[in-house]
Amino acid sequence: MAASREGVAVGRTVPARSGCETRAARDGRAAAHVDDHGDRASARGVARARGRPRRTPPDLQAVLDTVVERAARLCGAGMGGYLFLVAGDRFHLAAVTPDPRPEVAAFREQIRQGGPVASAFIVKRVVESKGVVYIRDASVDGETEAYRQNSKDFGYRSMLGVPLIRSGEIVGVLSLQRPDVRAFSDREVALVRAFADQAAIAVENARLFGETKEALERQTAMAEVLGAIAASPTDLQAVLDVIARNAAQFCAAEDASVLLLRDGMMSSVAHHGPLPQPTNPWPPDRTSVSGRAVAELRVVHVPDVQAEPPGTYPIAQEMGIRTFLAVPLVREGRSLGAIGLRRLELRPFTEEQIDLARTFADQAAIAIENVRLFNATKEALDQQTAVAEVLGAIGRSAFDLDRVLTTIAESAMRLADADTSSIVRIDRGVGEIASVAGPPEQVARLRSFWAGRKLTPGRDSVVGRVLLERRTVQIEDIRADPEFDLKNTAGVARTVLGVPLMVTDDIKGILLVRRAEPRRFTQAHTRIVETFARQAAIAMENARLFNEAKEGLERQTAVAEVLRSIAGSPTDVAPVLDTIAANAARFCGAEDAVVHLIEGDALPARPSRARRFSDAGRSTFPTSSPRTPHSSRRHANAPPRAVTAGCWPLRSCAKARPSARSSCERATHRDSLLDRSSSSKHSPTRP
Repeated sequence: MAASREGVAVGRTVPARSGCETRAARDGRAAAHVDDHGDRASARGVARARGRPRRTPPDLQAVLDTVVERAARLCGAGMGGYLFLVAGDRFHLAAVTPDPRPEVAAFREQIRQGGPVASAFIVKRVVESKGVVYIRDASVDGETEAYRQNSKDFGYRSMLGVPLIRSGEIVGVLSLQRPDVRAFSDREVALVRAFADQAAIAVENARLFGETKEALERQTAMAEVLGAIAASPTDLQAVLDVIARNAAQFCAAEDASVLLLRDGMMSSVAHHGPLPQPTNPWPPDRTSVSGRAVAELRVVHVPDVQAEPPGTYPIAQEMGIRTFLAVPLVREGRSLGAIGLRRLELRPFTEEQIDLARTFADQAAIAIENVRLFNATKEALDQQTAVAEVLGAIGRSAFDLDRVLTTIAESAMRLADADTSSIVRIDRGVGEIASVAGPPEQVARLRSFWAGRKLTPGRDSVVGRVLLERRTVQIEDIRADPEFDLKNTAGVARTVLGVPLMVTDDIKGILLVRRAEPRRFTQAHTRIVETFARQAAIAMENARLFNEAKEGLERQTAVAEVLRSIAGSPTDVAPVLDTIAANAARFCGAEDAVVHLIEGDALPARPSRARRFSDAGRSTFPTSSPRTPHSSRRHANAPPRAVTAGCWPLRSCAKARPSARSSCERATHRDSLLDRSSSSKHSPTRP
């Protein structure tokens, strides 16, 4: 018997019996042949071979070794017993009787690897005939001269081939070879048939056991993955690690990787096996098996990577990969990544292994989608919670702007996954830190950096670009941006996102979030920061409107107090002037206010004062305007004309805040009108 030999079989062929023939009938006929010839040892050999499968059906190799050894010994084949298993159009040597000769061992190792059925003389003849094949003398009846010479050199002359049949299909061939030319008797043929039937039963039992075991293992693997998903609904890495390990184990691969598509690039996120993985992301294109699976949204199975044209899969070919299987992770028609399985030996994946890999890919896609949905739900809940916190802060302290802005800055930093955040309030081109969140040392640096800093539109800073473009601006890496001036940073960030605080068409401030390392803010992060920026703008505008309303109410209250004082003292100007001085000091933001009365050409030391009064105000000093004859004439009982001196003398109105200064000016004008009205009551009627 030899592999890779072609030719026409010489000898007689005995058709195989139907697969419907019962095992008892076959065993009975074999036993009858044994009894006819009185060979009790043969009967015991059949019984032992038949008993072995029932005791240890999983141990197929032991059963086949026993069948070959017993058949060869009982039929006088010596060391010439072979058992081949057939799968489709290929075969391999499964069991053989021992032979110490080195040249025979090398020959057997060659055929042990298997090959096409058409290349094996005796196997081909049995498969084609589906019956028993007998070759009287291989050295004469061999297919080729080389085959005939090999039969002489290796000592196989007379040959017998018997099929192993299960359900009408040939699953193997039991072949015996004798070193001399000697025919096999009918008894021996029947005996070999009995051994072949036992071997076929063992093969079928092993197949069923293997399928059952594989099904159980697959269920166990699936259950393990589902358990990982249930135990860690948000821990995607733990689930993918389990999938990679099970895929390598149950698909019989040296290596398994779970690859995800992130920002348009492939990267390995879970790996099991000794083979190295690429460290840098790579594009999902057809230059890699996994990239091709992702790009084409289909399973890609390359039985022999090295047989592909050079450069087809450069990385895999350079690493010496032989067989590669890639299954895409698909969810709702889009690819999330792939599972890659690699083998260093030429051994294509079976359909069952490919189906199992598909199942693992489906589970990985489900796990990824579950985590995405969970995170999206959690993120939405966190955003709603943060917005509710801001609204709550506004509701609890609607006009405590600092507290509201601090809550907004902290929430924006947390939900945008930033390292620091700040709200810069803009007043007449000058930036002022309204609130800042982050580590204490960085907070201090930011406050120091923004103290009194002038802001101008331009391309050299994030704030400048926001003012220039009047929209949200992000710089992914300020050090890599050619237009950015590093002098315009506090040195606490590489990635910066700036969002304007718009009130109507005016920018009242800017909300800034920063990351210490260059890492771009996603669209979701940008949207939530813009939401907080709108809330900050609303809070600032509400505070402004409240302050204006409060100041208006206070002014009306002050006017009412003056009018009540006038009404209560129509002939006594002193209480009225005291009320005017007190309100002038309060609304002008001054420590002191003085009302002087003009008597003649000098201001006497008769001030009416509010709060604190300096001694310098008690002196008499000349009036700044000359007196005219008409203005110096008074009614005898008329009080002197009052002149409001303003916030005298400790703080002038010019130094007060704008709102206080305008209030002071309005109060001065109003008091002057009141004074004229009071004076007119006592002035004589002009002719």
